[in-house]
Amino acid sequence: MSTQIDQLNTELKAAQAALDAALVAGEPSRSHRNEVARLEAELATAQQAEAAAQAASAAEEAAKAQADALALASTQQIALSTTEADAALVEIAAEQPVAAVVDVDPLLLSAAEGVVLARTALERAKLRHGELSKAAGRIQAAVTRKTEERDAIKARALAKTATADDGLAILTIDEDLADLEHSLSAARDKANAAIPAVEQGALAAAEQNLARVRGQLSYSLAEARLKRVEQLFLAAHSEMVAAHQAGGATSYLGAGRYVPAREFRDLVLSQRAYWGV
Repeated sequence: MSTQIDQLNTELKAAQAALDAALVAGEPSRSHRNEVARLEAELATAQQAEAAAQAASAAEEAAKAQADALALASTQQIALSTTEADAALVEIAAEQPVAAVVDVDPLLLSAAEGVVLARTALERAKLRHGELSKAAGRIQAAVTRKTEERDAIKARALAKTATADDGLAILTIDEDLADLEHSLSAARDKANAAIPAVEQGALAAAEQNLARVRGQLSYSLAEARLKRVEQLFLAAHSEMVAAHQAGGATSYLGAGRYVPAREFRDLVLSQRAYWGV
């Protein structure tokens, strides 16, 4: 809540109290009613302005989070889609590879949004924890100063050099220290409760989810590349057979000129049972 709204609320309570007092005393109330009405109108306007400002700020934060998530997801997907295999496909097929980035994968974008939101939440929690820790530190400094003041007075008392002011001060120092210690304990409790362990865990989970989705997408893109290579191989094979026959051969098998690499043959044969062929 803004300072202006706090001030208007305070003034409105005072004006309402003055109106009530005038009514009880039987005094004219018109001026008090006018003041209450004026303050209520100003308060409503201020509240509307603050709500609009908060909505605009929330929209701006949401837009930034979405932009950051898109940038993160795009970076991740581009990294998966610019491999040596893609470059080879471009060179062989003379066209864009299957895995070229057109639109960011929606699952990857969603996972990236989760990371961005978790990072934002963690930064806010760290800021809050830092503020509370500083507040506790200020109270601790006050406790230290008050303790040093008490010890100095006691030392002067032992040395019989205490002054009249020392006598007055010592009467309240112990009470002051007790109050400060109580405040310090409460401040430390608040700071400890605000340690962003939950937010850190949420960010770790979001990053793990992004890595998982990235791995799934990496497999999908690799599979698409392999299928494209398969298409290119079959097209090149058909082209070779046609060229061989155009040279007068009646049987491709009889030529025996093309022998696939052993690794390729072994891979295909080893996968037959897996593929169900």
